[in-house]
Amino acid sequence: MPPFPPALVELSTAQFVLRPPSTADAPEVLRLARDPDVLLWNPRCRIEDEAGAVADCLKGADWSDGTHATFSILDAESGR
Repeated sequence: MPPFPPALVELSTAQFVLRPPSTADAPEVLRLARDPDVLLWNPRCRIEDEAGAVADCLKGADWSDGTHATFSILDAESGR
């Protein structure tokens, strides 16, 4: 079976970019992981520090076992 995903998957509109996570996303992932609303609706989100955020990004970007497709959603203008 060829590696999955076979190529970088990125979808863009004028407002948003949807792509696999990157370790560059770690600061925002950590910020979101500390948001009370995110914790309320995403109980699995237990990221406590920058290293945990980097690990979460790496895990999300590894689609090789075919069990998930994790995406980061970014504002197209700010990249955040």
